[in-house]
Amino acid sequence: MAFGPTFAAGRDYLPDNESHRKGLRGEHGLANDIAQHFPDHTVIEFGRKAGERGPDVISVDRNGEVHLWDSKWRGSDTSIGPGRRAHQSKKSLEDALKHAEDGILQAANRGRLSPEAAARAGENLRNKNVTIVTVGTGDARSGVVERIVDGERAVIHPERRP
Repeated sequence: MAFGPTFAAGRDYLPDNESHRKGLRGEHGLANDIAQHFPDHTVIEFGRKAGERGPDVISVDRNGEVHLWDSKWRGSDTSIGPGRRAHQSKKSLEDALKHAEDGILQAANRGRLSPEAAARAGENLRNKNVTIVTVGTGDARSGVVERIVDGERAVIHPERRP
């Protein structure tokens, strides 16, 4: 029996701070958008507690490509450019990859990922082949897509939207 993606903070989590609640809504919206617009992706985890480190959403496509998504919720008109992209430091990236590895193992054990996609995703993580997508939510606009291949980083698309 396959279950839905893991809600990292727990289904009853509701932050006390209004800004954190809005950020969490942005993360939920992002997870839903990924599921709707990228049907070949399996959202395996989303919705961490405010202040917890790690990707806001983790998805794996049918070929085992791993995507780490970060929602930057802002209450005012702000552009999310390359300087605000997620997981810029080596430690942040290593932590994100570890979170992804744990999530992929759980998703595979729960039947949410095929054995082939899970194996390929694990291989991609070991080789540091991932895509990081940082998107603006709320009143934030723009975003950044960064591809990491064999541990080498390259911003491939600083997205611009009106």
